[in-house]
Order: sequence, then structure tokens, then C-alpha cells
Amino acid sequence: AAILSVAREGETELVGFVSGGTFSSAIPEALCANGFIPKNNGDGTYGVKEGSYIAKIGEAKYETIADAITAATANDTVTLLDNVTLTTKAEIAKAITLDLNGKKLTGKANMPAAIKEQRMICVAADGDLTVLDSTVAEGGYGAGELHFEYINSGSPKYSAGYYLILNNGKLTVKSGKLTANDNIDVATYGEGDLVYAIENRSNGNSAELVIEGGYISVPDHNGQCAVRLYAYDSAEPKYVNKATVSGGVLDNVYPFCMTVPHQGACFDVNISGGTFNGYCRLKGDNYGYSKVNITGGAFNGNAEGFDIQDANA
Repeated sequence: AAILSVAREGETELVGFVSGGTFSSAIPEALCANGFIPKNNGDGTYGVKEGSYIAKIGEAKYETIADAITAATANDTVTLLDNVTLTTKAEIAKAITLDLNGKKLTGKANMPAAIKEQRMICVAADGDLTVLDSTVAEGGYGAGELHFEYINSGSPKYSAGYYLILNNGKLTVKSGKLTANDNIDVATYGEGDLVYAIENRSNGNSAELVIEGGYISVPDHNGQCAVRLYAYDSAEPKYVNKATVSGGVLDNVYPFCMTVPHQGACFDVNISGGTFNGYCRLKGDNYGYSKVNITGGAFNGNAEGFDIQDANA
């Protein structure tokens, strides 16, 4: 049967009633009953199935974030349509925008001690991810949120890294909230592992972070950082770890940190705005190839702007 849409004068057209059946033409989404979406049976017939759309690109809608990211082409915008929990990490190896659209995207990790490093979103060396929330004013934040929840599996304290976003390419934050937390039993297991909202990592490649707005936060313990720039390379300034901050709120005991385990790191940091609620710090062996240029911003932790530890900056 074909779908017929009939309404008499003065009456409201019927919508949202199809929950089964086989049809010779595609069923408009508006005619699907609540909890059902259109289905192509693959044999020239159509029907509906239980499900919902999580994201869209233009008018095309997708049931999972992974499907939307896979379908996206360069410079597409993936818009969230509902709150959703990720079950696998998202890999970004192209230039796309993620519009939170007032929704919450959550990743959860319950990690045994054998797993040393986890991330909710990984931006590859050739990736370019922009995060924003179109439901708030430019640079602001509201309900739209990326959230990473780390739950310790019961193992004693061990050293590992957990990142909401691990950036090896380019990451731009325009608006929205980026948060991470851990639910470890501190009294029993210690303060937990290193959890970061953003890890900007230059290791075998350059990495660039741009923060224009939004709210970025992680728990206030165990030396965790809202944003960490991490570089380890040879003594030659071959790769650059670049960060530009012109707005937004970074909230943590350590809201913004630069760390290098070896000599020769090359940081290029320019701060002209933003609010830093905590102690920004440089920590490592040698910053001879680096520069930090601060022309603005509010630093509500250390009046000097940066606390320099074991570094030549």
C-alpha cells in the first residue's frame, strides 16, 4: 500500500500513527509513531522500525554519532538531536563541526589497571574539529555539553590518562561545555588517575588548540588539568604545540598547563582573553624553543599568570 495523507477542510492532518506494515513508498518521518523511524526494506518496499535519530547533517539523519561522523564530508556540521552516551571512542580524521545543539554527549569509561590511556574523542593528526553550541550566544555555554565520566573499576591507584578530547591535529572550541569527572572512591583507592578535558599533544606531529569561548572543567584534585599541552620530541623544534585562547572559562585547580618530559619542547601560546580559575603552570625540563605571549585574560589563582616549575621559560 502507498501512504495516503488526507485532511478535510477544517481538520488537522493525522500524523505519527505508523508503527508497522509494508508500503510501496517511503514513509515520511512525521507519520511514524513515537519511537519509530522510517525503514527501507531493501527490496523495493518500505516500513518502519523502532529507533530514534541521534544526529543530523543538513536534512540527513543518523541513528548513531559514529554513522554521522562516517557520513560527514569535509566542513560538514554534525548536529546533535538528542542526549546520547557513547559506547566507543569517536575518531575525527577530517574537518567537521560538532554542534551540541543544547544536547549532552556522554562517554563513560570503567577501566581496569591494564588499560593505560582512554579518550572519548580523538582528533587525528589530519583532523580538524570545531565544537560549538548553536543554542547559546557566541562564546557562551548552556545545556549543550561534552562530558567524559571515568569510573575506577576497583583497582588501587595507578598511573594513566583519561581525556575528554585528545587532540593530535586541530581543535577549536567556540561555545558549549566540555567537562570530565571521576567517580573513584578516594578514601579507599586514592585520588584516582589523571583526567583532562583537553589534551593537546604534539608527539611526532604538530597540534593546535583554539579556545574562543565555552566552559572547560575537570575535578579539583590529583593535579588534573582542564587543558594540558603535552609535548615530547627531540632537541630540535620540529613540531609545534600551539594554543590560542581569546575567551571562555577554564575551571580547575590547574586550568591550563604545559608539560614536557624531555628537553626541546616547542610551545607557541598566545592568550588574549578568557577566565582562568586556578593556577596556570609550566612544568618540565626545558622550554628553550617556546614562547608564551599574554596580552589579556583574567587569572583568578596566581596574579603572575603562570607558575613556572622546573623550567626555563
